[in-house]
Amino acid sequence: MNLTGQWIGRYHEPVPGKLIADVDYMGGSYIVYAALNPDDRAIPAISATFILPPQPNHFIVDKVQLFLINPNTSDVDFDGVVKQNFPKLSFPASATIQGWWSDTSFHMEWTTDLGVKGSTTLPRTRSGEPSEYDATRTGWDQFKALVGEYESRKYIFRGQSKQWRLRTTFHRKGRANTIRFRGEDIPALQRHLSGLTKHFFDLSVPDQYGAFLNLVQHHGYPTPLLDWTYYPYVAAFFAYREVTKDRIEKATEFDCVRIAIFDQRSWKQAYRQHIQLTASREHFSLLDPLGMDNPRMIPQQAIVSVTNVDDIETYVRDCEIASNKSFLKMIDLPVTSRDNVMRELGLMGVTAGSLFPGIDGACEELRERNFTA
Repeated sequence: MNLTGQWIGRYHEPVPGKLIADVDYMGGSYIVYAALNPDDRAIPAISATFILPPQPNHFIVDKVQLFLINPNTSDVDFDGVVKQNFPKLSFPASATIQGWWSDTSFHMEWTTDLGVKGSTTLPRTRSGEPSEYDATRTGWDQFKALVGEYESRKYIFRGQSKQWRLRTTFHRKGRANTIRFRGEDIPALQRHLSGLTKHFFDLSVPDQYGAFLNLVQHHGYPTPLLDWTYYPYVAAFFAYREVTKDRIEKATEFDCVRIAIFDQRSWKQAYRQHIQLTASREHFSLLDPLGMDNPRMIPQQAIVSVTNVDDIETYVRDCEIASNKSFLKMIDLPVTSRDNVMRELGLMGVTAGSLFPGIDGACEELRERNFTA
C-alpha cells in the first residue's frame, strides 16, 4: 500500500468543508500536509503537517501543531496575524490525529486541544486513471476548420501524444506537497541556475518568480505548471511530435493524439487566479509569464497553468457542473495522419527549429526532414 499522492474529500464537523491531504515520501517516511477548508470562506482554513512511518498502515499522532492559513497570501500563518482578525473566536493550537489508509482510502479522526472532534475518509484522486472527457474524434481538415472559427486568444490549446488525463509533471513524478516544492526545490534550482542564466531572478517579485518557474519547466524540471499555447497548430505539433513510425504502422482507427482546448477567458472571469503554489484550496490558474532567459516562449505563443491539483480534469468538471458552463473540450486526431500534419505544419513555419531556437531545435527539424519518423 502506498500513501503518496493527493487525497481530497468532505468533512462535516465542526463545520462542513473540504480536506486536502498532500503526501510525499521522503527519508523513509510519509510527510502529510493537510488543510481543512471550511465551506464558509469567512472562517479561516487550518493546516497541519505530520510524519507517518510506511508501516503499519494505522497510526496515532499526538500534539500535532495547527496553523491558520492567511486567506490573502495562502501561506501558513506562523505569526498569528490571521488570529488577530478574529478576536472573539478561539482557534485550536494542536490536535491528536489517528486513522488508517489503504490503496484507495485515507481515514483520519482528530480531537483538538479545545475538545472539538472531526473525521473524514478521503478517496485517492483519479489522476492516474484514463481521461473521462468525451473527446470529439475528427480529421485534420475538420480540425483546421474548427479552430479557424475561434475568437483569437479566447482559447488556449495543449497537444498530447496520447489521451492522457491532464496532469502536471510534478504530480506525475509522485510529488504532491507544493509547500515543500516552494521551500526546497525552488531555492536549490536558483542556486544551481543563477550562474547559468543571463538574468538573476528576484523570486520576491511575482513576475520574475513566474518567469523562473516557466524557465525550469521548459528545460525539463518537473513543476506544478502545465504548458499551453494560444496557437492551435503549435499544440498539434506537440501532439504529433513524438509519434513514431512503429506506432503509426501498428495504429488502429482508435489510436489518436489529443488536443485539449480550454476557454481561458471565461475561466478567468469565473474564478480567482492564484500565482501562489501553496494555496490551501484547490485552484487552477493561468499565468502569462515573462520570457526572461526563455527564447522559446514567443515562437511557441506560450501560456502556462499553475495548480495545486493532481486531478485537473475532475476539478474542472466539478467547476463546470457548479457554474453550468463549459470550459474544457478535447479533440482527438488519428495517429495515421502524422506525416501529412507535420508536412503542413512545416509549410506554416511550425517546426522544431522555429519552436526551439538553438542547436537542438535545428537538429530536430533536420531529422524530421531527412529521416523517417
